[in-house]
Amino acid sequence: MLSAAPEQRSALRERAPDAPVALLGRRRRPALLLAAVIAIALALTGTSVSLAVFVRHSPSLPTHVTFFDNFNGPAGASPNYGWAHPIWYSDPCWRTGCGGDTPTRYSSANAYLDGHGHLVIVARPGAEGTCGTGPCRYTSARLTMVRWSGPDYGSTSFSQRYGTFSARIKLPTGAGFWPAFWLVGSDIARVGWPRSGEIDALEAYHGPDVVEQHVAFGRVGRVRRYGSGWALPAGQSLSGWHTYTVVWSPSGITWEVDGQSTLSLSASQVGPDWASEFEHPFSIILDLAVGGLAGTPPPSTHWPAKMLVAWVRVTQSGR
Repeated sequence: MLSAAPEQRSALRERAPDAPVALLGRRRRPALLLAAVIAIALALTGTSVSLAVFVRHSPSLPTHVTFFDNFNGPAGASPNYGWAHPIWYSDPCWRTGCGGDTPTRYSSANAYLDGHGHLVIVARPGAEGTCGTGPCRYTSARLTMVRWSGPDYGSTSFSQRYGTFSARIKLPTGAGFWPAFWLVGSDIARVGWPRSGEIDALEAYHGPDVVEQHVAFGRVGRVRRYGSGWALPAGQSLSGWHTYTVVWSPSGITWEVDGQSTLSLSASQVGPDWASEFEHPFSIILDLAVGGLAGTPPPSTHWPAKMLVAWVRVTQSGR
């Protein structure tokens, strides 16, 4: 069991305020009996979890954590450091070019741990090949939980239907950057986008203080979208640490920033498409695109640009 000295605990709480300090290691495993009970409960509630991760237990059991990554590991290590099996995979934009036609080539080499409990996704100028309908101009990383190569093509390291999906993130700001923390249907390799459904907990491409929150669904040629931008309180910026959350239930989706509700969407607003688009397991994507909706970085842009992630957490049946 991990432990922390008193002077360390405040820093750990900042990175994961609702998680017990004793559960902040990447390899802690629950007792066998508890794991069995939870596995049965997840099966009964329709949750799809192909890899057991962190579970919080308390006497009252108000909720349980089904996935938690705090990115502990040595500087320069892979995002998968410390896991028995890979959690994060490189997403080559579904093999059809980058979403939004961004001139960004994604590589796992652009994602690593910084040795201080953060995932770093770094973007740099200079790339080769074709991205979407034009040449690649930047390199970055796009981490997904869907396997896009090998014999297990299309399977997921983690997916879940309904729950609370949160991440604490610090973003680069300035024209040209398009970072995102979002969810996509875990059946995407089979049915494609947008039929898989998409829930964006965070996108940023409209300035240093505007959080974009959206869903996308439907079929190719008739994509439906819902959402809007939400401005941070005066004096705050996306360059600071913020917690981005989506609370997804059978009745709808609610977005939060730093615990404040910012947007909601009901199943009835979506209509008949809700059943096919938002009633199956989803997986997580973290990425930092350059270009596209965000425009072109000006010559004065400071490189490399970095997106930092302190933790990602998913809970089931409330928070």
